[in-house]
Amino acid sequence: MDKIMKLNISLRSAAPPHSFLICSSSSSLKVSCFNNIKKTTWNNEMRAIPARDRVIDIGKHKGKMLGMLSSEYLRWMSKNLITGDSEKWGKLAEDVLEDEVYADRMEWEVAERLLTGEGMVGSSGSGVAGELKELSKRFGWDYDDKVGWSKVDFRLLGTSKGGRLPRVQDKRQQVESNFKKPSGKGSSGGGGVGREKRRERAAKRRENQTAVAGKRNTTEKEETDDDNDGRKVEEISRSRFPGRQSLINKVLHEE
Repeated sequence: MDKIMKLNISLRSAAPPHSFLICSSSSSLKVSCFNNIKKTTWNNEMRAIPARDRVIDIGKHKGKMLGMLSSEYLRWMSKNLITGDSEKWGKLAEDVLEDEVYADRMEWEVAERLLTGEGMVGSSGSGVAGELKELSKRFGWDYDDKVGWSKVDFRLLGTSKGGRLPRVQDKRQQVESNFKKPSGKGSSGGGGVGREKRRERAAKRRENQTAVAGKRNTTEKEETDDDNDGRKVEEISRSRFPGRQSLINKVLHEE
């Protein structure tokens, strides 16, 4: 035991006097490198995950995704969280407010005010249901799409997991897309390409039919001409007048 203690003391005394300075400087370098790595990791995560799906770790809504928060609270964040470590959350809040997916939540906030009685019902006398239909027309919602509405999770609306509000334009585009799809097993490619191929095949069929019809007409004409020549010869041969043989020879050698 005494030998081990003496060995430790000798090692400490053998260390150069500036070793503590080296350790100190290396420790600060490690801290600086760690901070840079942490910052880089955060930036990579921000790029990989949409701002609407980022889970906030500060404030009263800690643990929620930004897309679940009200537009009013996000505006407060973007306006007030502009310095220090919280600055990044202010920038993320701005990104969410400009997100087209989060736009569904901002539109639905208007409907929620009607449903909870906070919004003013119009003077049309149609009640809340009528007002919701008017909102549907204004925002382009498909009010009658029961299947589409059943897929929406209003608690997560505004995030990637909440679904999207059904819209008339989306249904119209889907119908047009289905209409343009080629039908049948033999079709390939887009609808325009299929139509061009069908037109080419139809043109070839018409050309073949025209050629066959022309050939048939020519053959029939030749046969008719031969029949006419034969009848002429027969008629001449049956006639009783002088020099009929010379006339027969003349007819036979007309062509």
